[in-house]
Amino acid sequence: MKSPAQGLRTLTILLVLSVFLFPIFGCEGKKPARQAMEQEDPHGFPGFLGEAAPGIGDGEDVMATVNGKGITRAELEQATTAIMNRYESQIPPGQREMLRAQIRTQALESLINQQLLLAAADEEGTEPDRKAFDDRYETLKSRFPSPQEFQTMLVSMGMTEQEFRQEVERNLRIEQMIQKRFDNLKKIDDLAVNDFYQGHNEDFQVPERVTASHILISAAEQDTPEERAEKRAQAEELKKQIDGGADFAELAARHSACPSKAKGGNLGPFERGRMVKPFEDAAFSLKKGEVSGVVETPFGYHLIKVTEREQTRVMPLDEVREEVRSYLDRQQREEALNQYLDELRGPAKIEYTGVSAEAVPDPPGP
Repeated sequence: MKSPAQGLRTLTILLVLSVFLFPIFGCEGKKPARQAMEQEDPHGFPGFLGEAAPGIGDGEDVMATVNGKGITRAELEQATTAIMNRYESQIPPGQREMLRAQIRTQALESLINQQLLLAAADEEGTEPDRKAFDDRYETLKSRFPSPQEFQTMLVSMGMTEQEFRQEVERNLRIEQMIQKRFDNLKKIDDLAVNDFYQGHNEDFQVPERVTASHILISAAEQDTPEERAEKRAQAEELKKQIDGGADFAELAARHSACPSKAKGGNLGPFERGRMVKPFEDAAFSLKKGEVSGVVETPFGYHLIKVTEREQTRVMPLDEVREEVRSYLDRQQREEALNQYLDELRGPAKIEYTGVSAEAVPDPPGP
């Protein structure tokens, strides 16, 4: 797995390809290999939502040139915003502007790589199949709940739909060129999968977890002692009804203040550390089928029923074999892509014309 800085270069290269996708901000937690394998659908939105400039000029600031073709400030800002928007939920509060500067630098490198790859695709005469293009374009549009929300995205990116179509077409050309070039990569055999699994055994450990439902009688901090006492008494009365044979899910549907009431109070499975401590302590102390007494948390008063318990276990190889194989294949393709980009950059004339000397990134490395 990569550090955040290392991961940015790879991600901004790979976003343009829709071939394989790696996390942008590195790994957190204790399961780096496992997390790396849990990938999004590979056909994500194009990483560089902006049209490649036909050449220097056009009355816009040129930030860099690649063999005489310019990358404008507008294109760079568009690419930066695309990446920021895609990973907005992963950016810690208060760090957006700091990360934007870092991502902007990497986005410029990615636009340079895009120019190089497009030139290589042109040289090889790569043209996307019309059906493949139509399928990709419709898949991307279908990710929005409505045509209006799709248009809202285009406006936020400062794009027209025609520009978006052109970007999809360019990215597909690059993707097909790369796939063809990497067709001869070796297949990941069972021995490689087994070796990886044995070397990362701890990463396939599944922690203890429970599946639970609850009934919440909500209480607010500003409630008077009398109001809180009344709400606790309500929860205690529901517990008596459950002990007397009443159906937990039906009572949750009628009385719970949690949205989970629509599912009979079912919260699904969760591990330790996912819930507030009083709730967690109670849930993990219950046997399967057991209902807690009244549990108080900052949200109010809960009744908790555990419906499943899973002890800590290591996922067997047969359960993750194909997941590991896919991960190793993506890793292999990433390395091949980085090597190919280094080959393209070698003879290329790349000039940084719109950034200060301090802002010019170091030459990319592995």
